[in-house]
Order: sequence, then C-alpha cells, then structure tokens
Amino acid sequence: MAIRINGQKPGDLGPPFRKRQIRHNSAQGFREGAPFDVRTGHDVPLVNDPRDQVALLEVLEVRKDYLLCEGLNPYTEKWMERVAVAKPYLLQVTPFDGKSIVLDDGSIVSYVYDPAEGYSTRVATTTDTNGNLVSEVTQTLSQEYFIQDTDEVYVRDLIYAIRTTVVSEDGSQAINNTGLIERNNNGDAIDHEGTVIPEAKGFPILWLDVNAAARGWIGPSLVGFFPVELLNSDGEAGDATNQCSWKYHIRLPGGEAILQANVNIIVDPHEYRRPALGAMTTATAGIARYDEDDKLSVYWTNEVPEVSTC
Repeated sequence: MAIRINGQKPGDLGPPFRKRQIRHNSAQGFREGAPFDVRTGHDVPLVNDPRDQVALLEVLEVRKDYLLCEGLNPYTEKWMERVAVAKPYLLQVTPFDGKSIVLDDGSIVSYVYDPAEGYSTRVATTTDTNGNLVSEVTQTLSQEYFIQDTDEVYVRDLIYAIRTTVVSEDGSQAINNTGLIERNNNGDAIDHEGTVIPEAKGFPILWLDVNAAARGWIGPSLVGFFPVELLNSDGEAGDATNQCSWKYHIRLPGGEAILQANVNIIVDPHEYRRPALGAMTTATAGIARYDEDDKLSVYWTNEVPEVSTC
C-alpha cells in the first residue's frame, strides 16, 4: 500500500529526515503526519501514555491528605494493595489547616480542622481588611468517604483515581505530580509549602482521586426563612433626635458559629427597618434568609420601642 504524506507522490520520500519520520510515523495511513517530538527524533505516538492510568479503587483508610486504597490496575493487570491516593487538593488538610487566604475583596479566611471528626469538619473564620470578625462558620464535607467493615456489614467507598506523572526536562525520568509523600512511621503527608523533602521512610504518592463524587465543603444547610439569635455587639439605643444604631452578631439558636458578625441590620441586603427616631431595646431573636446572591438578610427582630410614662 502506497502512503501519501503532505502531498508527496508515491515513491517520493524526500530527504533522509522525512524517510525516518515516515518509518516512525505513528499516524500511518493519514494524510498529515503526527506532531514531531524533537527530543526523541520520532513522531509523537498517538496512543495512551502508559504512565497515565485510571483505576477504580476501594477505600481502606482515610488520612489527612490522602487515602489508602486497594484495587486492580487495569493497565498492568496487577492487584494493588494499600496504594496511597492523594485527596483532591481542596479536600486536603495540610495546605489549609491553621492557614489564611486573602480574598479578592481583601478579607481574610482562616481554617481550623477538627481531628476528632476525622478532618471532615472545619471552622472557617472570615475577617475584614481591618481585622474585624465578619463570620465564623462550621463547614462539613458534602459527602464523607465511608468505610464500614463489621461482621454484619461490609461497605467501602469506591473512587476513580488517576496515576499522573510529570516528565523531567531532559525526558529521562517521570516524577511524582501530587506533591505528597507518605510517611510509613506516622501516616502523615508532607506539607505543600516549599520543596518536597525526601525521606528514607517515605515514598511519593502518584495516584490522585479525581473526585467523581464531587465532594466539597459546605456550610449550614439553610433554605427559606429560619430563626436566628442576635447578640448585641455595638451601637446605641437612639433617642428623640437620633435613630437607633444597634449592631449584632448573628448565629443560629443554640449554636456557636457566627453566621455574620457586627451587622447593621437596616442596610442592604437586610430588609429589616427601624423608626427614624426614638430609642429601641436590644433584640435577642430574629427571622432571616439567604437571598438570591447567597447573602444573609434579616427580615424581622424582636426590637421594640422603649416606652416610659410621662
């Protein structure tokens, strides 16, 4: 069968370079040849790179930044026992626990994780540019990795994991792409800050959970109108010539997490309104909802005008 490449006539193979390219062409039979790889001197193979592998794995243990799993590697057809799989980056603990993130508006969010809950809950504290508290909310994983292994029930979570590698600049070796190292002595993972430090007792984590279950961090599940507790934080009662200016920390009844801190509840997006003049008592309870932009809005409080006898 004659192969015609780039408009050449059959038999006209051009200079020796093109002869070598045709001999190693991974796209034989196509009019256009495959892209040429200058590092190897051959065309890029149009096949799956054996270094990139996807496997369905069973979760055995959940660690701070990674999972211990087992399952069949469909590429090598070998059973993998206790293979370390990195969690998706946003679900890992080490990069965020005790750390702070500056948002686009200048506010700062810091995170503290609860090891007693298997690191599946965390408290997210937001402060403004002046360091004033904005909110303090407990967040939980939308879906925990579940493992139940008893005499009556055997259920373990299944995940899809991809084995990713990065080829060094000279093309000589494939290196770990997750930035994590498992330590056999205590089961922790190396911190993401700076260069990964090799350890004699550790080995690179090459597999990564692709998060097919779409796990993520969520705050309190509040739909429609709900009761809130109001804690007076600042302001004055008002008088015959001044409007009341009470401000409040807002939290759920009986809870500790502050949904919003030091709030002026008569400015947007809040719908609550006060009389223009006169003294008001401080509120202890109210009704609120999250609006279409996911902003907390107070609609009613138990503030009442102060009344005195003449």
